[in-house]
Amino acid sequence: MSNESTPGLPCVPVYSLPPSAHAELAGTAWEELPHVCTGRHGVPDTPGILGAVLAADPARRVRAVGDLYRLLLHQDQVFPATAPAALVLACLLDDPRTLAEDHGSAGPVGGHSVPNC
Repeated sequence: MSNESTPGLPCVPVYSLPPSAHAELAGTAWEELPHVCTGRHGVPDTPGILGAVLAADPARRVRAVGDLYRLLLHQDQVFPATAPAALVLACLLDDPRTLAEDHGSAGPVGGHSVPNC
């Protein structure tokens, strides 16, 4: 296994993503697509959260799904990053790592609650 990251997305290892998800993730200008807390200190960017959906730790996967929900669908509002993130998630659905065993609370995003970000 390599430690090589997705070009321009150092938090997302290339080996961890199915090819279709990697293509969607790498081909999107995420810096131009904000979520509810974009730019806030300690709040992860969308690509980092998407990469965490396939993390080895089931609790981290659950946390990533919760983060995506809170950051991309905050108060039923859709943000510019929402649709591109959904395309990446669609490419991840058949990966067995998305079947996390831990269904507990994911807690606040990046140590912050989303409404206060």
